[in-house]
Amino acid sequence: MSKKINQFSPIRTGSTLVYNYLKYLLNDYQICKQHNIDKNQMNIITIITIRHPYNSILSTILVNDIKKEEYFNDNYINLDKLNLLITDEILIKTIEHYLKYGGNDLLSTNFKNLKNKFILKYEDIVDNHYLIIEEIKKIFKINFNIIDKEKILEKMKISNIKQNYSDKFKEFKNYDKNTHLHGQHISEFLGNTNFKNILSNEKIKILKQNSKLNQIINKFNYDV
Repeated sequence: MSKKINQFSPIRTGSTLVYNYLKYLLNDYQICKQHNIDKNQMNIITIITIRHPYNSILSTILVNDIKKEEYFNDNYINLDKLNLLITDEILIKTIEHYLKYGGNDLLSTNFKNLKNKFILKYEDIVDNHYLIIEEIKKIFKINFNIIDKEKILEKMKISNIKQNYSDKFKEFKNYDKNTHLHGQHISEFLGNTNFKNILSNEKIKILKQNSKLNQIINKFNYDV
């Protein structure tokens, strides 16, 4: 078995979370983290993380375009204000950004022909990190000791990531080179961004009008 792992994902799909579990538990492997899949290395073990594209797009906007102080005060999220801050222009721009960095690759790649590919859905793992460990254990046929599991589970608790990385580095452009965790990596929704609760019907309509997003949703059995 090759000692290299390709980790592919579109942006904002939990890839950094999975990367840190892979890096900690499989420290003798080289992990190549990428938002565009390398089709010349289809035979290498490939870990793929995916998320509902609407929520990936919304999550990207929250870390790049909107200052949390504009909609979050006194531990209260003003959803109406947030919806207004996410303009049509920002939404359209971020759709293209998402497609450029991973979305198009989801469509152009025939995953049925991709050897040694393993898909992790963000929705399954975001609140269940034990599942990440179990999937890694299953893929690589390795047992991990309890101490190692507890250490990485504690380190990657969303509250610890928020305190030690997300809030510490302040802006998304600032990040820790070892973990790849950015400033503002965790929004005030704590990983559970839901476009249905945030965006107006008019803005959701913009997302629905994009044929490529529709194809991704259908390909990976998401709903709208």
